[in-house]
Amino acid sequence: MVYDYNESTGESEQNSIETINKCILDMFTEQTDPSNFFNGIVDDINVNDVDRYINALEINKNLPKELPALIENPTFKHIPIKDINIFAQMCDYSGIKFDEKLFQKKQKVYIIESTDYAISIIPIQLDEKFLSINISSLQDAPEFLMDMYNKKRKMELKDIKFVKLQPNNRQE
Repeated sequence: MVYDYNESTGESEQNSIETINKCILDMFTEQTDPSNFFNGIVDDINVNDVDRYINALEINKNLPKELPALIENPTFKHIPIKDINIFAQMCDYSGIKFDEKLFQKKQKVYIIESTDYAISIIPIQLDEKFLSINISSLQDAPEFLMDMYNKKRKMELKDIKFVKLQPNNRQE
């Protein structure tokens, strides 16, 4: 998948996005393997780049070409993190030493789910150049992440699909 960057560091950013993309694909391909997860550091992207990338996946359904066969009509959840204590738990889960300076205003956790499998994506900005990213199965998620997911799962008004009812054309 090409995620177009027009900056001088575009090639490095593209490599980081491709790393994330490959991890998402691997997670859905090898979903039966509980040890399958990614916890690493990518460079030249930030939490805003990850947000734009996830939005592009969701809006354009611009998934890796192999993925639609694995996930039909995926759903995406964007869970904003506003509580510093939750962020501290995210850091601990991702193996990062907690520091309040790491907390971003637009910090989010992302969930991509199919009918029978879901993954979580946790990006944490380490500094201007490096981003920690944790991609793992939601079934192996810690309690704080499951609580956020279950809260987000509750039906919202925007999730209700309205249909226009037509009267039956009965001939009596």
